[in-house]
Amino acid sequence: MAWGEETTSPRNACKDFNGIFIDYFVDSGMRNSYIKAILDNSPESILLIGKNHEILAYNKTIQNVLKQFHGQEIKVGDLYYPNFVLESDHQLYLDTYNKAINGESVTVQHLAESENTSIWFEYRMTPVYDEEGILLGVTLSAQDITIRKKYEIGLKESEDRFRKISNLAPIGILITSDKLKITYFNKWARNRFEYGQGKLSNLSLSDLIHDIKFSKSDGITVHPMGFKIKTPLFYQEKFDGTSKNNRKIKVLLSSSSFHTRDKLHYIFIIQDITDAMMKDDKISQQNDKLRDIAWHQSHIIRAPLANIMGIVSLFEDESFFADQLERDTMNRAIIQSAKDLDKVICDIIKTAE
Repeated sequence: MAWGEETTSPRNACKDFNGIFIDYFVDSGMRNSYIKAILDNSPESILLIGKNHEILAYNKTIQNVLKQFHGQEIKVGDLYYPNFVLESDHQLYLDTYNKAINGESVTVQHLAESENTSIWFEYRMTPVYDEEGILLGVTLSAQDITIRKKYEIGLKESEDRFRKISNLAPIGILITSDKLKITYFNKWARNRFEYGQGKLSNLSLSDLIHDIKFSKSDGITVHPMGFKIKTPLFYQEKFDGTSKNNRKIKVLLSSSSFHTRDKLHYIFIIQDITDAMMKDDKISQQNDKLRDIAWHQSHIIRAPLANIMGIVSLFEDESFFADQLERDTMNRAIIQSAKDLDKVICDIIKTAE
């Protein structure tokens, strides 16, 4: 029977269904008309199934849904299973029904598909008893959650795309709560900070970037500057990072914030500049060496070189030397200056290495 229809049985069994006490198998009257109006206008499909899968009662919503899927009217006494259960859903129905008929309330979400129709339902099966505690059957209520489910699936697909894209990024991407607890770690960040595929429970940004701290009383503090900020928004700021294995990492940190369901989150972009800074240090050292070489060239080399050039110019004047002794002395001076020049050149080569 449909809810509120007359029955020849005088039995009066009161049951609680969806928060409404209704009389089951009672004489028709004003109360049953109200109940029928309420249930028939419910957005949920509601069905009472007996112990042998027979249909005991139903509302208008499920009547329309079953007609849409099966092309036939539902009637009291029909076997709900297997007549009105899609073949692909037989096992799901039987598993859920058996749990409910044995006293368990069960909720499942399932995509019902026919040749022309596809609807996501949230099914609930609940055992139903009379006033004396005798089992009458089970109620099956089904709510169309297609719009909500499509939103959830779309959101999940967006999250999957974000994860795939972010895991291909050659930089670190972190997402944290407003208290800087890490909720997402892309592949680059996991590898660079040596956390692998481990769980992120209780891991905070300050575990990676130890210059940024959060406390309930002080909020967010940035060291070593020591100043306090409301929001950790940075652009290309240099920080010292630490991996899980205590390896030091020099990083550039940029960040932004966003909200989901009124909850504040931060996204951090991390660039490892350790190698770049090492290269900068090496270039700086090379520049220092070049400055040393330039100083040697402009000062130290010029002294022995000037001596050699001066003595050589004297040799060009044959009348300058009074005797052979003076000439020999100048020869020795040339040799010594040449040795001094050679030593300076060797020192420059060592400095450049």
